[in-house]
Amino acid sequence: MLDWLFKVVFDVASKFFKIRPRVVTITHKTALNVSKAKYGTFEFDYSNHNGVFTIGEGDYQFDTKWSKASNRSIHAYNDSQNIDKIALIKDNVDLQNIKSVDGDFSSRCRCPKIGQSIIWKNVHGKYAITKIVQIKDDSRGDDSDWLVCEYIILC
Repeated sequence: MLDWLFKVVFDVASKFFKIRPRVVTITHKTALNVSKAKYGTFEFDYSNHNGVFTIGEGDYQFDTKWSKASNRSIHAYNDSQNIDKIALIKDNVDLQNIKSVDGDFSSRCRCPKIGQSIIWKNVHGKYAITKIVQIKDDSRGDDSDWLVCEYIILC
């Protein structure tokens, strides 16, 4: 009964109004946020993919997690399943020539500034260091949220 009524109402309405079906095209943008190399540089929009960028693979995989703080600092978290702990390195370090690092691993969140680094310890007892090179923040005049890091996975 309702189908018949709907058809009658639709037929009458279509004589008075031009009803055109609306076509909307939706595209999906998905960037691969992974770098499997032992060292290098990565950059990504940290407002996507829940702020996660993966470096390494296997026992040497680190799902780094980030969120907005400002255009001079960013939040880093140990919330990913394969991350055990994180620590902040306040000094500007040369990742290719690093010999030793002391880190305070007592907090789940750290807020490095440009030039500072994060030490990541994964659940396999391996370590990686990410150094903050550039931060963009779309709420502070930039066109997007963007993070650039140098990194090294310590073997």
